[in-house]
Amino acid sequence: MPKLSWSGFNSFRILRRTYRQQLLSRLGGLTSDKTLRAEYRRIWESEREAVLAGRTTTVPFQRDPSGISIVAGLDHEFPQEMVEKLKMTQRSLSSVDQSLVLIPIRGLHIRVFLLNPAFGSDMIDLKGSTKGNIVMGERRPYKGANVFSEEYYKAYLDFIRKTLHNVPPFEIRLAGVCASASEVFVQGFDGGTINKIRVQLIKKLLIGYTETGKLKFADNQPETVRLTLARYRRFLRDPAKFAEFIDRTRNAALGSFVVKRLFLVREYQPNAGSYTVSETFNLPTELTEEKARQAALRNEPS
Repeated sequence: MPKLSWSGFNSFRILRRTYRQQLLSRLGGLTSDKTLRAEYRRIWESEREAVLAGRTTTVPFQRDPSGISIVAGLDHEFPQEMVEKLKMTQRSLSSVDQSLVLIPIRGLHIRVFLLNPAFGSDMIDLKGSTKGNIVMGERRPYKGANVFSEEYYKAYLDFIRKTLHNVPPFEIRLAGVCASASEVFVQGFDGGTINKIRVQLIKKLLIGYTETGKLKFADNQPETVRLTLARYRRFLRDPAKFAEFIDRTRNAALGSFVVKRLFLVREYQPNAGSYTVSETFNLPTELTEEKARQAALRNEPS
């Protein structure tokens, strides 16, 4: 395999920097429910033709290739009424096309940020011949993916905590089913809070990357507040019927929940709905209480 020349490597770095600046710009433009609603509409309108033509993306479903994630809204934090509506929506999806692979309720979540993809150039490369590497807090042999040295694992946690220390609990409202050529998901609306968190994490990690040369993150960051309900195991049997279902449920109200903490998860297996929670980040409830107190002093609704 030919080696990448210095000029080629430099060009790659410039392209990546440009892409990440564009990502920051897109995330910064999706910080209200109005802009999120417009983005969901754009996704479906741009992907609808591919779905009708049967050009859906089928992926191996034994494991999630996205590596280590910060997520919100694990199933045990969902109100029971919302869980029942999600189950009902999945049953309706299954009746439309039984080939869809439904994500088990216990595996539903909203992905906030991808720290380290299992594939690609952003893996953490460890120095020297360190043995017994830390894999998200556990001693395991180095396998080339999802691996952090203890030093950089702690550095990541420090960055995350610094970003979240002034983020109070916030509400996510689930309203409407949408689809792309790769998945079926519920549209989430949070007033732009999660994208603000993403922007801050990217900015802090870019600074960290400059300082240490090691604190990397995935380029393919999520840009909306979606909750994935199903993916495609094979091509749709009746694309027109499926598209009709999506059109009919685009505004269905599915409930809301309050995010009081975020989780660092790994080893997510969609078909089993299983994952390992490595860290929990509690959001400071005192900020919400102080906001309510200030609003009361001004005689305003909180």
